[in-house]
This record gives sequence, structure tokens and C-alpha cells, in this order.
Amino acid sequence: MTKKRSILAAATLSLAMAGTTGTTFGQTDAVRVAVFTADPFKGYCEELMTAIADRAGLPIAGFQQTVVADMIPAIADGTADVLCSALGPNTERREAGLAFTSAILTSPTVIVVLATNDNVYRTLADFAAAGAVIGGETGVLAPVRDAGVETREYRTYEEIHAALVSGEITGWFRAGASFGYQQAVLGQWQDLKLAEGFAPTSVGYGTLAVHNTNTALLGQMQAALEAVKADGTLAAIAGRWGMPLPPF
Repeated sequence: MTKKRSILAAATLSLAMAGTTGTTFGQTDAVRVAVFTADPFKGYCEELMTAIADRAGLPIAGFQQTVVADMIPAIADGTADVLCSALGPNTERREAGLAFTSAILTSPTVIVVLATNDNVYRTLADFAAAGAVIGGETGVLAPVRDAGVETREYRTYEEIHAALVSGEITGWFRAGASFGYQQAVLGQWQDLKLAEGFAPTSVGYGTLAVHNTNTALLGQMQAALEAVKADGTLAAIAGRWGMPLPPF
């Protein structure tokens, strides 16, 4: 069993156990929110969730900065009530017990390489033909593997960056919005660049997610999200963080 499958299996088991051990899902008085560790996602989600919770009349118990690998387990073990992230719905996440609102952001995926790498990779097939290895966070590399490229999973951005510098991997598959913000605004990753000639291969849509038995909270989040979309609050927050808006 792969590491990714192991994590999802463990999360699914934990969710199943939660339903039989008295854990209370559906609590809607104060919400604990898991957000990505890195800006702009962290800042965007904290500001957006504050607006959504205010609109829903719910206090926020706190924000938990969480790496991708721990997002689903945070809901499974009951340490968070809501995920606010670039993780949208897919079959595996639904099978792991998550339910999703409509989109809160658009997240085109890119491949980043060392600034000294002048090779041209126009498609994932070019990476595969060159024998390249692409790294990324646990749970996000399926499109790359499906294209026949060798992949390696890591828990943190720092681990991926170290793997790039050491030559362990050739490229980093990641959200283009966060890379652009971190490099241009925060001054991070100056030794990296977008892979020459490569166009984004997929577009993800981030959402809010809850345990799939927590229908009351999901309904409140969706209604409040629709309200902040309608009155322009979401667009204003997205603009401050350079976050592409979703088309729906």
C-alpha cells in the first residue's frame, strides 16, 4: 500500500470509528478551522473564514495551520471541524468521509524547477521522456503519476525544496497561485522558476470541507459562502491575497 493510500485508509477508518464512539459531529456552536500552513492560502482562508463565520453567526474556536497530509486526518480524528484549503472534491476524499461546499478559489497547478534548469518541458510527457522525477505534497500528485511520470511525496514545502536543491527530484508540482505570491510578495523560493515552456495542466477548485455526517454545519457554511460571494466580500478578500476567483 502506498503512503497516500495508507493515509486515506487510516482517515477512513478513523471516520468510521468516530461514528461509533460517541464523537459528536454536527456541533455548530464554535468551529475549529484547519488551513494550509503557507500564504497566500493561510491568510486568505483565515480572513475568508472569519467573514463566513460572522455571516453564519458562528464563533471560531481557532485556526490550525496544517500541512496537506494532515488535512483529512484533522477531520477524521475530530481535531478540526472545517477545512479551508485548495483541496476540492474528488472520489478519494469523498470516500475518506469529506463533504464539500462550492468553490472558494481557483488553483492552477504548475511545475517549478531550479532557476538553473533551462530544459524545456512543454508537457508532462516531456518530463516522463527525460526520466524526470516530480515531487509534491502527499495527496496531490495523481495527475502527474497518471501521465507516466515518476513521483515522490513529501509532507512540507521545505522538504520538497531540499529535494529539488539536492537533485533528488527534477520538479515540484504545486499550486501556481501560492508560488507566485510567495516568490513575488514574500521573497521566497528565489532559486526556483516555472518550468520553461510548461503550461498548467489542470485547475483545482478549493473549497470548505467538513465531515460528511455534519450536514448542519455544511449547510451553514454553504449559505454563508453564497452570501459573501453575492455581496462582493469574497472578491474583495481574494483581491487582497492575489487569489484567483472560482467561476462558480
